[in-house]
Amino acid sequence: MLKNTLSFIRSSYSSTAFSVKEKLKAKAWQLHEYGDTSNLRLDYSRLPVIRKPNEVLVQVEAASVNPIDLYMLGGYGQTLFQIPRNFELEFPLILGRDFAGTVISTGHGVSKIKVGDPVYGFVPLHKPGSFAEVVLSDACHVSEKQKIYKI
Repeated sequence: MLKNTLSFIRSSYSSTAFSVKEKLKAKAWQLHEYGDTSNLRLDYSRLPVIRKPNEVLVQVEAASVNPIDLYMLGGYGQTLFQIPRNFELEFPLILGRDFAGTVISTGHGVSKIKVGDPVYGFVPLHKPGSFAEVVLSDACHVSEKQKIYKI
């Protein structure tokens, strides 16, 4: 199943370079009901908005398929993860916990990460994930990618 999921996401996700077709919209792989990869649809969603001083907005360049994503695809945690969401609407659900990309905006309380920095990080399970062109995460979950030096 993991191999099929990776192929499915890679086949379409790699061609979704950041381009906002409509104002405040970005493409994301959205799950509209639990099941398998056939329930994922590439569609426009609202661009995440920074609402807290410690948040970071990242243009996603790479996202991994974490085992928890596969479980969530089938409905794992659907009741438990509603608690931190304050029982807001569950669908569409954007999977993807791990990402790498470039910072495009930061909250006013973020000082160690700047716009334009290459970063990697993760998104908590109860928040919209990284199978999207843009992801929102807390700065404490994001780190700057280290430069590689050749000897």
